[in-house]
Amino acid sequence: MEKYTVKTAMRWIVERESWTVFEHETVLNGMLADLAFEEAKERQRIRLALSSGAGRQFYSFLRQGEGHPDAHDLLMLRTSLADVGFGEDFVSYVLDAFLYAVSLPSASPPEPEPEPPTMPVDELQRLILGYYELGDWDKVIGMSRSAIELYPDNPEFYNLLGIACEKRARWSECFQAYDVALLMRPNNAIYESNKAFALALSGRSDEAIPLFERSLRALWNEKAPGYVNTLGNFSRALALNGQREYAARTFHEAVHLGYEWTDFLRQQLEALGVDLSL
Repeated sequence: MEKYTVKTAMRWIVERESWTVFEHETVLNGMLADLAFEEAKERQRIRLALSSGAGRQFYSFLRQGEGHPDAHDLLMLRTSLADVGFGEDFVSYVLDAFLYAVSLPSASPPEPEPEPPTMPVDELQRLILGYYELGDWDKVIGMSRSAIELYPDNPEFYNLLGIACEKRARWSECFQAYDVALLMRPNNAIYESNKAFALALSGRSDEAIPLFERSLRALWNEKAPGYVNTLGNFSRALALNGQREYAARTFHEAVHLGYEWTDFLRQQLEALGVDLSL
């Protein structure tokens, strides 16, 4: 009978309904030889372990679990092997061989998974913005990442990812997303102002101020609707940077121009020590 290596032995165990003592011994010898256990004492210890009730349960598990291993199965298998005295290296090797065995092509290969449908970019963006309006930032993060996989050249998805990561204080991913968006659209005033606000909130207000000032100039020149909201965010960045009087003047200018979230911003600034009675 041909000598089995660990991998071929595992495949045989998975497929067989029963085995003779001779076949059992052949599998064991193949395992030991493949693992290069030279010391007789070590070989005997493993031989006794495999011959025990737990060892036979291990074989039964392999047959019954054909093609369907999951995390729970593997944890049980690892525990069973450890209980009968296998060392960690041996256990890991056997588990790898088991996964190899059950992953080999069968007579009825599984059908390939269908390709996920590709949603048009405008429709996908509207869908993400719907979760944005709801404040479901985890959903925005997940969907923006998926959108980036489909449309890696669309900077707006990176911008949305940056905003959502800022809401979750995931600063590294936030700045990376904004940097990619700005690499695609250099000097985009909205992207710059969003990054500036994230810089301020993350404790880097000294870096945020000049970026805010540049984006505000661009938005003013473009008569862009985002100017007023950016002005409100700028006032908060100024307060975080200790420039309280400048923050108060900026706040009043934003309110005069129709800033939408006046009460919320007032609370934020007053909590930072800004006197808004000026």
